[in-house]
Amino acid sequence: QIPEESIKSLLASDKPADKKKGEAAVAAGADPDDDRPMTDIFVAYLKKEGVSVKGDEKVEVGQLKATQQEIKAGKTFGMANAYYEGKYDPTKKPIIISSDNHILDGHHRWSAMLTADPEAKMNVIRIGIPMKKILEKSFEMPGVFRADLQDNIIEPDAPIDLAREPSSTWQQKGKWYAKDKDGKASGPYESEKAAKNHVGKKEG
Repeated sequence: QIPEESIKSLLASDKPADKKKGEAAVAAGADPDDDRPMTDIFVAYLKKEGVSVKGDEKVEVGQLKATQQEIKAGKTFGMANAYYEGKYDPTKKPIIISSDNHILDGHHRWSAMLTADPEAKMNVIRIGIPMKKILEKSFEMPGVFRADLQDNIIEPDAPIDLAREPSSTWQQKGKWYAKDKDGKASGPYESEKAAKNHVGKKEG
């Protein structure tokens, strides 16, 4: 989760779900008094890491690809209907995409336009690395947390799979994780050796 809102506004919100997100971001290291949108903070973080970011591009809706599996139909159709009625244009505010045209932020605006006019062009901010690398970097940024479609916060120690190969191991925020030969991720483990032992790569 990289909310479009600032952490400060989420914490001050009357909506319990927003406040919960703000608290999760603070627990993950965000500054509770920062009034910048989290998406802006993340883009600035990537630039500081030496990643190129360009914001003067338009891309046809049909050329963009979803990163998340689940999209809320009600939100999508509401935006699409507002577009048809001339009340709202989802293409104006830039969505954030990767070098390989995957969407980081703006899925519902994209899905609304995919429904209403797939040949339209959307304003985008393009980050100059593939989506998998963006996700890996996002998990290292203070304030980034995970939640499911129902906005339930996912425990920070839960494995971050990122479509890793079976029998692989990886480090996540200083802890070790593993994926067995059947594709099930687990952890954390106290060491790389323990993680490798779990997937059958015996050491020592």
